[in-house]
Amino acid sequence: MTKRATTLLKIVLAIEFIGLGAVISSRLLRPQPPWPRVAELVDTATADDFVQLREQAASTDQPGAWLALGQAYSVHGFFPEADLCLGRAAALDPGTPDHWFWWGVTLNRLGLTRGSSEKLQMAIDREHPETDECRYIIARNQLREDRSDEAEATLRKIGRNHLPGRYLLAYLMVHTNRAAQALPIIEQLADKYRDVHRLVQLRARAWEQLGKSKEARADRELADRLPETIGTDLAAEWLGTLVPRFGLDRQIANANPLGTPRGFERVPQRLREILEISYRPRVARILASLDMALGRPQAAVAVLEELIGRNGEKSETLEELARAYQAVDRPDLALRSRQRSLLYRVDADVCRRAAELLQKLDKPGEAAMRSLADYANGLAAYRNNRLDIAVSSLQKAIEANADHAPTWFYLGESLRHLDRAKEARPAYRRCLELRPHHGAATDALRRLDKPR
Repeated sequence: MTKRATTLLKIVLAIEFIGLGAVISSRLLRPQPPWPRVAELVDTATADDFVQLREQAASTDQPGAWLALGQAYSVHGFFPEADLCLGRAAALDPGTPDHWFWWGVTLNRLGLTRGSSEKLQMAIDREHPETDECRYIIARNQLREDRSDEAEATLRKIGRNHLPGRYLLAYLMVHTNRAAQALPIIEQLADKYRDVHRLVQLRARAWEQLGKSKEARADRELADRLPETIGTDLAAEWLGTLVPRFGLDRQIANANPLGTPRGFERVPQRLREILEISYRPRVARILASLDMALGRPQAAVAVLEELIGRNGEKSETLEELARAYQAVDRPDLALRSRQRSLLYRVDADVCRRAAELLQKLDKPGEAAMRSLADYANGLAAYRNNRLDIAVSSLQKAIEANADHAPTWFYLGESLRHLDRAKEARPAYRRCLELRPHHGAATDALRRLDKPR
């Protein structure tokens, strides 16, 4: 080899070594994804997902990979690790608003409110589609820092149709003795959202501040008939939307029979495998319903009995078990299961099915059970402020069983709220005959008899 060729070879090798060194150096200097002790804290399927996501982030150093790993960590409560991952995603691609949004949500869960607000503001500046959600979480952060004036200013930027944000603004005003200013906001919300319990309670508080006790009492009583409320922890709700993307929850979602119609019969086996990895009550209930749909009630009985043994009795589970017992021709066990279900929640349909079983088994109590079904219908109507329906159902219940004090009480309440005081009085009195120490009935009757 000539001297010139040798020199050229040395130059080429030097260039290659420099290039290789640069690659190695960049790999060594690149931040490595954090690795919590997940194997001890999550199921194996979720741990496997973490391994794959971590390897992808480490090998590609792409913002999307870091975002996915950060979201997975955050969903499962590894917030410090999520913080590092989402920070890396934002550093690699600062123009994407989602990186800042999820980083801000994660910092909120860590209690790092200042940092959370800064990141969420960055998401707003980059025109994140959920601007109102960002501002709401920022305002909550500011309230946690006792910066109520800044929180109010933030809340005033939120759109009029954002229920949690507008509610929080009105709440803040009421609790700083500005009920008169809060009432227009509350009324605007109440016109659109008529069945929100917290909203009516807040209006009652505003009336009390303004010295209008009659209006306040009316709203307090109305709130008792409104079951719905407002979700206020939006950061947690947003993290909840990510749950089906990762680990065992992703496998559960993928096993959904609606998504795999041709493999419908294979789904129960997949769900059983998931339960072997980590027992989830929700998965057990899905499995039981599939076993029933596939004509395997005995398998459903086994699943539901294990579920109750592990997770305790719940009215819904007991009713599902009752149906399975009926399918295997055990009406006696079905009746017992339904009777236990009614101890936890009085449901009209369960009452009717229990009445049918009592009739089939030739046992006493069928009429009382059907009366209880009418009572349950009336109570449900009352709690949804459907007072005319409540009166009709409760009167029907009384025809079959006139010795049930709660039926008389709610009949009196329904009639009173319909301004039918003359009819309400005897209902309250009958309730007190059956249960002399019924405080609510005594109070209601006293108010009806009080001169106006």
